[in-house]
Amino acid sequence: ATSLSQQIREAADEVLAEIPHTCTLDGLEKIKHLQPTRQLDFILFIREALNNALRHADATHVLIKTHTSGRRITVEIEDDGKGIPKNKVPLRHLEKRARRIRGKMYVRTAKEAGTRVSLSLKLRPRVRLP
Repeated sequence: ATSLSQQIREAADEVLAEIPHTCTLDGLEKIKHLQPTRQLDFILFIREALNNALRHADATHVLIKTHTSGRRITVEIEDDGKGIPKNKVPLRHLEKRARRIRGKMYVRTAKEAGTRVSLSLKLRPRVRLP
Protein backbone atom coordinates (compact mmCIF):
# COMPACT_ATOMS: atom_id res chain seq x y z
CA ALA A 1 0.00 0.00 0.00
CA THR A 2 1.19 3.50 -0.80
CA SER A 3 1.84 5.61 2.29
CA LEU A 4 0.06 8.89 2.85
CA SER A 5 3.31 10.85 2.54
CA GLN A 6 4.11 9.08 -0.74
CA GLN A 7 0.63 9.93 -2.09
CA ILE A 8 1.11 13.60 -1.16
CA ARG A 9 4.56 13.73 -2.80
CA GLU A 10 3.24 12.07 -5.97
CA ALA A 11 0.31 14.53 -6.14
CA ALA A 12 2.69 17.49 -5.72
CA ASP A 13 5.12 16.17 -8.35
CA GLU A 14 2.29 15.52 -10.80
CA VAL A 15 0.31 18.74 -10.34
CA LEU A 16 3.27 21.06 -9.82
CA ALA A 17 5.58 19.51 -12.42
CA GLU A 18 6.63 22.95 -13.71
CA ILE A 19 6.74 24.81 -10.36
CA PRO A 20 9.48 24.31 -7.77
CA HIS A 21 7.95 22.83 -4.63
CA THR A 22 8.97 21.44 -1.28
CA CYS A 23 7.26 18.77 0.79
CA THR A 24 7.92 18.85 4.53
CA LEU A 25 5.80 15.96 5.76
CA ASP A 26 6.09 15.41 9.49
CA GLY A 27 4.07 13.08 11.67
CA LEU A 28 2.36 11.09 8.94
CA GLU A 29 4.02 7.84 9.97
CA LYS A 30 1.85 7.97 13.11
CA ILE A 31 -1.32 7.79 11.06
CA LYS A 32 -2.22 4.19 10.53
CA HIS A 33 -5.99 4.29 10.59
CA LEU A 34 -7.37 7.10 8.44
CA GLN A 35 -10.51 5.66 6.85
CA PRO A 36 -9.95 4.97 3.11
CA THR A 37 -12.68 7.38 1.92
CA ARG A 38 -11.42 10.09 4.26
CA GLN A 39 -7.85 9.53 3.08
CA LEU A 40 -8.96 9.80 -0.55
CA ASP A 41 -10.78 13.08 0.13
CA PHE A 42 -7.74 14.34 2.07
CA ILE A 43 -5.53 13.69 -0.97
CA LEU A 44 -8.12 15.20 -3.34
CA PHE A 45 -8.29 18.34 -1.14
CA ILE A 46 -4.51 18.67 -1.44
CA ARG A 47 -4.63 18.14 -5.22
CA GLU A 48 -7.31 20.83 -5.61
CA ALA A 49 -5.33 23.30 -3.51
CA LEU A 50 -2.22 22.54 -5.57
CA ASN A 51 -4.20 23.01 -8.80
CA ASN A 52 -5.40 26.40 -7.54
CA ALA A 53 -1.81 27.45 -6.86
CA LEU A 54 -0.78 26.26 -10.32
CA ARG A 55 -3.62 27.91 -12.24
CA HIS A 56 -4.27 31.14 -10.34
CA ALA A 57 -1.34 32.18 -8.15
CA ASP A 58 1.51 32.82 -10.59
CA ALA A 59 3.63 31.23 -7.88
CA THR A 60 7.35 30.56 -8.17
CA HIS A 61 7.37 28.12 -5.24
CA VAL A 62 4.83 26.01 -3.35
CA LEU A 63 5.35 24.48 0.09
CA ILE A 64 3.34 21.46 1.20
CA LYS A 65 3.70 20.88 4.92
CA THR A 66 2.08 18.44 7.35
CA HIS A 67 2.25 18.10 11.08
CA THR A 68 0.38 16.28 13.79
CA SER A 69 -0.56 17.38 17.27
CA GLY A 70 -2.20 14.85 19.52
CA ARG A 71 -4.90 13.30 17.38
CA ARG A 72 -5.02 16.12 14.84
CA ILE A 73 -3.34 16.16 11.43
CA THR A 74 -2.88 19.43 9.56
CA VAL A 75 -1.76 19.98 5.99
CA GLU A 76 -0.78 23.41 4.69
CA ILE A 77 -0.35 24.36 1.05
CA GLU A 78 1.43 27.68 0.81
CA ASP A 79 2.43 29.55 -2.34
CA ASP A 80 4.36 32.75 -2.93
CA GLY A 81 1.98 34.00 -5.61
CA LYS A 82 -0.26 36.99 -6.00
CA GLY A 83 -2.85 36.11 -3.35
CA ILE A 84 -6.60 35.81 -3.75
CA PRO A 85 -8.29 39.09 -4.77
CA LYS A 86 -10.89 40.35 -2.30
CA ASN A 87 -13.64 40.24 -4.94
CA LYS A 88 -13.06 36.55 -5.77
CA VAL A 89 -15.52 33.86 -4.76
CA PRO A 90 -14.33 31.89 -1.72
CA LEU A 91 -12.82 28.48 -2.30
CA ARG A 92 -16.19 26.73 -2.14
CA HIS A 93 -15.03 23.48 -3.70
CA LEU A 94 -12.33 23.12 -1.05
CA GLU A 95 -14.72 24.14 1.74
CA LYS A 96 -17.20 21.51 0.58
CA ARG A 97 -14.56 18.77 0.54
CA ALA A 98 -13.29 19.84 4.00
CA ARG A 99 -16.81 19.60 5.43
CA ARG A 100 -17.30 16.18 3.83
CA ILE A 101 -14.33 14.77 5.74
CA ARG A 102 -15.21 16.68 8.92
CA GLY A 103 -12.15 18.90 8.67
CA LYS A 104 -11.56 22.57 9.34
CA MET A 105 -10.22 24.70 6.53
CA TYR A 106 -8.37 27.97 6.99
CA VAL A 107 -7.21 30.43 4.33
CA ARG A 108 -4.67 33.20 4.74
CA THR A 109 -3.98 35.41 1.75
CA ALA A 110 -2.43 38.78 1.08
CA LYS A 111 -2.06 40.70 -2.14
CA GLU A 112 1.30 39.87 -3.74
CA ALA A 113 2.24 37.84 -0.65
CA GLY A 114 0.78 34.46 -1.50
CA THR A 115 -1.86 32.20 -0.05
CA ARG A 116 -1.87 29.51 2.60
CA VAL A 117 -4.69 26.98 2.60
CA SER A 118 -4.73 24.58 5.52
CA LEU A 119 -6.91 21.64 6.45
CA SER A 120 -7.01 20.18 9.93
CA LEU A 121 -8.56 16.79 10.68
CA LYS A 122 -9.24 15.18 14.02
CA LEU A 123 -8.37 11.51 13.89
CA ARG A 124 -10.69 9.01 15.48
CA PRO A 125 -9.33 6.53 17.97
CA ARG A 126 -9.08 3.03 16.63
CA VAL A 127 -11.94 0.93 17.95
CA ARG A 128 -10.82 -2.39 19.35
CA LEU A 129 -13.25 -5.27 19.50
CA PRO A 130 -13.07 -7.67 22.46
